[in-house]
Amino acid sequence: MDKTITSVYLIKGLKSKFEPDKEDKSLVLYGRMDGLADIAQQSYPKYLDLMLLNKEIEELIPQWQPERTAGIKIEWELEENLPPAMIDKKQFEYALRNVFFNAVESMESGGRIIIFTQIVDLFLDKAQSTIKNRYVEVRIRDTGCGIPAEFLDKVMLPYFSLNKIEGTGLGLCIVKKIMDSHEGLIDIYSEVNQGTTVTLRFKTKN
Repeated sequence: MDKTITSVYLIKGLKSKFEPDKEDKSLVLYGRMDGLADIAQQSYPKYLDLMLLNKEIEELIPQWQPERTAGIKIEWELEENLPPAMIDKKQFEYALRNVFFNAVESMESGGRIIIFTQIVDLFLDKAQSTIKNRYVEVRIRDTGCGIPAEFLDKVMLPYFSLNKIEGTGLGLCIVKKIMDSHEGLIDIYSEVNQGTTVTLRFKTKN
């Protein structure tokens, strides 16, 4: 049996023996066990298929908009005729949802979320500029509170959270795992009181 699958079963087995009531402080530990199971499950793509990201985004975002998005304007700038990419559909949905709702939660008094897609070419060897990879890029930009510069290199670490009462602090860590498993890239740029842009890049099908 695959080691990753074995890890999931072990964590879930431990969870089943440890179910705190709602008042128990150990709910934090319980949530973290759930998060560890998620990390193990997202460590590699299971069902890769050719996907058109514009189509997926246009289907998913409207499903989520009614949830906690009152006062937030959603805008789109999707490049036409994007090439398909080999992606695990469920993992892509997990990553996009996590980034989208992070953006929502950063704007307590409303604001804007702008979703971009485009094709980008990046050189593996910047010195010689000879080996080029083509990616489909998804950018989610918000006008929220932003992330202080001293925390930007920590936001994808396990259990790091910026004053979130709920959650395990594993969301972006899992998104990073998903991008790594797809041989993709994730980048985060942010300015306090200006907003945050999260960029996800997926390799196109050769």
